[in-house]
Amino acid sequence: MNYLCSLYIENGAVPAEMFDDALHVALVVTNPDIDVLVSWNCRHIVNTNVKMKLRGLTEKAGYKFGFEIATPAEVIFYEV
Repeated sequence: MNYLCSLYIENGAVPAEMFDDALHVALVVTNPDIDVLVSWNCRHIVNTNVKMKLRGLTEKAGYKFGFEIATPAEVIFYEV
């Protein structure tokens, strides 16, 4: 996981001072049973540009990026 965290930070997908955000993503990458990473962090995680960078770096490193990244509002089910 440290490898992925370093990869994300060194390539500018996640700022160095936000190591916990990089770790959050790396934990999900290395746990393929997780379908969705849910976060309110729209600056460093739930952001289209960041997601594209994370996906590219993850796959380039040989890992599968087999999950979605969403805000809690996107995954809450409301009955109608």
